[in-house]
Amino acid sequence: MGQITNQLTFQPPQNPPQLPKTNCEFVKTKTKKKYQIPVIWFTPQTIDFDEQEIDNLENTNIDIDTNTNIDINIKSKSRDDITDSWNKKEKKIKKEKEKKIKKEKEKEIKKKEEKKLNELDIHNRFTFIFSHGNAESITFLDKWAQIFSNRTNSNILLYEYCGYPFTEGISTEENTYLSAEAAYDYIIEKKGIKENQIILFGHSLGTGPTIHLAMNKKCRAVVLMSSILSCVRTVVSPKFSCNSIDMFVNIDKAQFVKQPTLVIHGVDDQIADFSHGKKLYESLPNTVKPLWIEGAGHNNIQDDFADIFYKRILKFLEDLLNYSENQNQIENQNQKENMDLLLNINSFSNSNSNSNSNSNSICEQKSSNFSTLSDFLQENKPQKGIFSACKRSTHTRFFKLDDKLWEDCI
Repeated sequence: MGQITNQLTFQPPQNPPQLPKTNCEFVKTKTKKKYQIPVIWFTPQTIDFDEQEIDNLENTNIDIDTNTNIDINIKSKSRDDITDSWNKKEKKIKKEKEKKIKKEKEKEIKKKEEKKLNELDIHNRFTFIFSHGNAESITFLDKWAQIFSNRTNSNILLYEYCGYPFTEGISTEENTYLSAEAAYDYIIEKKGIKENQIILFGHSLGTGPTIHLAMNKKCRAVVLMSSILSCVRTVVSPKFSCNSIDMFVNIDKAQFVKQPTLVIHGVDDQIADFSHGKKLYESLPNTVKPLWIEGAGHNNIQDDFADIFYKRILKFLEDLLNYSENQNQIENQNQKENMDLLLNINSFSNSNSNSNSNSNSICEQKSSNFSTLSDFLQENKPQKGIFSACKRSTHTRFFKLDDKLWEDCI
């Protein structure tokens, strides 16, 4: 992970390949200096393999059919027949070419339409912000990122750490956190992604900036793969602690990550021991079922164990969607119950109009302006009589309101 000196250092990769990318930037508070870091944005790409295969077969058949038939006809037919046959073949070839050109145009139109749909659909998918490990670069991860995007039907953003290839500044823990925050702001401001669509994904050293973002920014969920407890604990021993020179002390920050968190770790990891992932999992307050992979190391989970990896990721996404739907149903049900309660209060106030004449008019005149009973009660501060009577009532629905709300209202 690095060398232990007065300050741990990073090990950026050497000579990474060039890739088309966009820059986002951040400004250091102390120095007011502006830094730019590269980001690469991926969305799911669809390829119609069947059409390509059909086109190839058609092209092959045209050539074989033309050459073979002409050779045979020259031997068996008269000159006029040969000319007539040749003209027919020319027309057929021309027709096939026109058909091919038409298909190519249709493909271009289809691609443009898919691109438009893809842009529209960006806001209906989850978006991963991927924080890579040490000695890696986003330009080495482009193929994997596209595969991940396709298989999970999600967007993914790769970003580079300050001090790594194609960036300015030096590699420090603070600059890494600032780089992560700049990437987060980029997809919010430039891509229009909503906070509840964002999933933070960190690998190895990248679990440091991922946990930092989870603590300080809003997001839907977190994925931690091949996690480290801290840099020193990774280099020396999981039991060793020396925070004065340590970096990315995830074990101390884990308790503040409130989002649903999936932890993935290889049992045979020789760089960040399996105990790192297990201990971090135990320290996180809101974890889902982890993925411990027998035989997996530190850097080969997403490639050598791809089927297991993607199956768990997809199940995690499915659970997030189901949870969201259930929450919406609960909220709708609660709103319905609140409205029913409001109607019951109105009905109850009517039956007690002799003792609470003023209370009845309050409910009748103002209840229609509020979507829930809670809003109504908080806004109007009604007279004590009706709500005291309601609370004493045998109607169990009246006890939906908690004591604090009753106290505030009466």
